[in-house]
Formats: sequence, C-alpha cells, structure tokens
Amino acid sequence: REILVVDALPAESMNIVARVPLQTGDYGYARGLYLDEANRRLVVLVDFTAPHYPSVTPMPARFGTGLLFLDVANPAQPVARQWYWSEGYLVDSRRIGERLHFVSRHAFGLPRGLTEDSEFHGQLSAYYQARAEKREADARILVERIEEKVRAAVASAPLPELLPLQKSGLDDSPPAPLACNAVQHTELEHRLGLLLITSINTDGANPATLATINNAWQLYASRDHLYLAQHSGGWWFDERQTQQTAIYRFKLTEGTVLPAGFGVVDGWTRDAYSFGEHQNFLRTVTTAGQFSSEQQRWTTTNHLFVLGEAPDGNLEITGEVRDFIRDERIFSSRFLGERGFVVTFRQIDPLFAFDLADPHAPRLAGQVEIPGFSTYIHPLGENHLLTIGRAGNENGVINNIQLQIFDVSNLALPTLKHSYVPPVGPDDWVFSLAEFDPHAFTYYAPASLLSIPVQIGSSDPERSFSGFFALRADAINGFTELGRIDHKRADPGGSGCPPMQGSDPTIACGDFAPVYYNQPLRSVVAQETERTVLYTLSSATLKSGDAADLSVELSSLPLDSAN
Repeated sequence: REILVVDALPAESMNIVARVPLQTGDYGYARGLYLDEANRRLVVLVDFTAPHYPSVTPMPARFGTGLLFLDVANPAQPVARQWYWSEGYLVDSRRIGERLHFVSRHAFGLPRGLTEDSEFHGQLSAYYQARAEKREADARILVERIEEKVRAAVASAPLPELLPLQKSGLDDSPPAPLACNAVQHTELEHRLGLLLITSINTDGANPATLATINNAWQLYASRDHLYLAQHSGGWWFDERQTQQTAIYRFKLTEGTVLPAGFGVVDGWTRDAYSFGEHQNFLRTVTTAGQFSSEQQRWTTTNHLFVLGEAPDGNLEITGEVRDFIRDERIFSSRFLGERGFVVTFRQIDPLFAFDLADPHAPRLAGQVEIPGFSTYIHPLGENHLLTIGRAGNENGVINNIQLQIFDVSNLALPTLKHSYVPPVGPDDWVFSLAEFDPHAFTYYAPASLLSIPVQIGSSDPERSFSGFFALRADAINGFTELGRIDHKRADPGGSGCPPMQGSDPTIACGDFAPVYYNQPLRSVVAQETERTVLYTLSSATLKSGDAADLSVELSSLPLDSAN
C-alpha cells in the first residue's frame, strides 16, 4: 500500500526517507514499477480487481488497470503528477525509452437490453439443447433469432456500455469510452475479446490506445515491435482444431502502436522467452500435443520457426526445424543474435543449440543431455550460458535447484562445464523464485556475482532457510558459494519458521515447514569505489553486505515500520 524510498548509501546506514501511500483502496494492488532514471520519473502499475473504489481514490468506480506517475527528482519528496486508468485487467507491460506500453484485457459484457431479456436467454438454452440433440435445422433457426436480438441490443446500447472507459488526471471528471476507430478486427475467428495496447509517456503525457479483437495473453517486445501471442485454445471452438499459436505484430512509433502483420505457427509457445527478433525476423519455439489413436496416448513434439514479412505485410514462415525432439516439452529457451538455445525435459535435460544465421535455413547444430532441466537461460559472455532449474537424476527431478554453466563456443558440441546443487538433507525441499521470475535472477558480470532467492524447508531447524545464496559464477572456475543471507523473521523460538497448527510454539520448527515468512524477492548490486555491495530484499527487510565478506552484515532495514 506504500511506495518506500530508501537512501541506501552508505550501505552501513540505510534509511527510509519517504513513504508515499498509494491510496488504491481495498481493491487495488501494485503489480510493478518502472523507474525512468534519466527523467527521474517513477510509474506504478496498479491492478484494480473489483468494480468498486473508495471515495478517497480519484479513480472511476469500475475495475481496471491504473498507472500512477510520480516525479522523483527529489527522492525524499516524491510527487504524484498523474493518474491514468483504463478499464480492463492488466496482461503485461514493457518500457522502451520514455514510452511505456501496457496491454490490458477488456471483457465484453452483454448489453443491458439482453441481460434483462428472458426470451433471449430462453432462445440460448434452446439452441444449446438443439446442438446437443443434433437438431441442426432447429439450431440454425435459433441462431438467426439470437443474432437478430444481439444486433438490435448492440445498436440501441449507449457506447460506454460496449467499449472500455479510460481516464487521465487527478480530478474527479468522468471517464470517456474508447473511440470506435481505435478498434481493429483481426483475421482470426475466435471468442469475442478485446485487448487494449496503450502507449504513454513516463510522465503520463500523450496517451494513445489501439484496441484489437483477440484473446492473446503473451507479450514479447523488441526495440521496434510488440508481439502478442494467442493459443488456439482461445479460438472459436472446433473439435478438429490442432494446437497452433497466432502471433500479432505491432509497429512501435513515437505516438502509438500500429498493426504490422499476423501469422500462425504450429504448437503452443511457453512464455516471452519463446520469442526473439533479429534483423526484422522473428524466431519462436513451440510444443505441440496430439492424441495418437494408434498408441492411445498423447504425444508431443517441438518445433522452431523463423518468420519474416510477406509481400502482403503479414508474417510468413521463412524457415523451420520441425520435430527436433518428441515426447518432451520445452521448459526454457533463449535467442541470442544468430543463435538459439532450447531446453526440454522428460527425465533427462537436453540443451539444443540452433544456428539461425540464415533465416531461411535454420538448423539444429548440436545438443547435450544432463539430468534435470533448466527454467531460465542467461548469457554469460559470448560463449557461455548460465542457467537455473531443477536438479535431477536418472529417475527424474529431485527436490533441489541446480545451477549450470554451458560452453556454447562450438554450437555443434555444447558442453556442460560446471554444475552446482546446494548440499541439503535427503528430505529437504529447495525452491528459488528465480526459477520462474528472471527479475529475481541477479548476475553482476564485473564481479562474476550471482545472487538468487532461496527457500529451504526442512524438519531440522538448522537447515530451514529463507533468504539468498550469493555465489561467484564464472566460466573458468565454475561456482563458489560466497555466503547465505538469511531473511527469516526473528521470533522467541529463534526459528523464523511458520507456526504449525497444534504444535508447541516454544519448539522451533517442530515439524517439516517450508519457510514462506519474509519471502526473498530481489537483489541489487552496487559498485562503490573500493567494494561491491550486495543488497537483498525480502517481503519485510532490506539488507546490505560487502560481497568480499558476506558473513558480516553491513545493515538491516525493516520495511514495515518507519525509521
């Protein structure tokens, strides 16, 4: 509910210099921050999850996505300059330079004329009954009657009832509906849905919105384009529909985004790292599942595609590597220039290396197999990869994380050079947020310093842990643990473990308890004149330490009370 500004230098005397209430009421939750350092601006993304706002919040009484713009030229006195609000749930966002692009989803509701029409709802029920009983002639007649009612209700509905509302400013003026000419219809038939792509300066100026009728939910951004991906599970129902992904491309301009083509590939993409743009070509990897009637089971296969611009402006496949492995699925991928790397998993973890120098002839160059799998791939210089994921053996994954360094200087022969699995008890459980959130993965190349949040649940209180692992990670020497920064909350028992129902509160960790208190979140590295300082942030505490000797804590700052 607050923005905290911390003076973190010198590291020995961190202190909170400002606390700014967000005033989002009971239904607003901050979803992220963007800091425009060059212009000293801060943008807070807020997700309003219920159709009600308290009167103290200068926002319309509708659910949606809010952006709060603050001037932080004087960090000790942040000033709220602007609110921007758009009806619709936040999907994702990216900042490129001084321009913020965020995508939100608006759910179309029935016009009021239909919600109150009992005959309409009766016709709908009759239509589904006719379809279930395969009375196609009756279903066609009902479709005509339903369509007639829908068209009449839409024609008579006021515009704010149909299109999403938007608003700028700190005053209490009413929001306005999106302009009709800001809505585009794509070539793909699917369930009715509306995505809003809003571009706005980091000071809240010059907002512009393009709305597109689709149900995409993945966002990838390059310096020049935004890409939205939509799986065929959200297309119009067709029992013969195979697993495909529709990709919508939008050109980034100084004012807004413009439609720039559409393409379809087989299979489903996993996340934003499934995409990579290079020299105006888009590369993507997918996993496709299909039921085999012969084998009476689901089979999976994996593909890599390269898409370029067709003469009509749409996206067409210029090159592909199909079926590079079967009966496994993609867990991570990364495109780096003219190379691509993909990790799949079933029981062993193949790392595939692709040569993408020719967009018309991509090829699988080599692979290496190891137990476990990687969920995030990070470049370590030009010729190495640093990964995090789950450890494994010949029987599958185990309850531990795994860090690895691969040598990919020869794409035909990628090699595992170093591996690190934390030493834990046989029944301990290890988890890192960095496995799934790249923002939690902090690698500072000048000092070869890696910091990741780690939680260890154990029946032994001495092994129970919630904090950060700091390691030196380099291609030559591999991994060296530098220290562990514990963020468990101190309590009378000294355990920092969650209380167990029915247990004796005086006994520390009397039973197995994964540690969620003070969840470790993020790390930041600051290079001072003569030392490297590691800052670690949990849900309640900010700590600092000298990377040369992390056994000595420089400072610990609680965030839940004013200093």
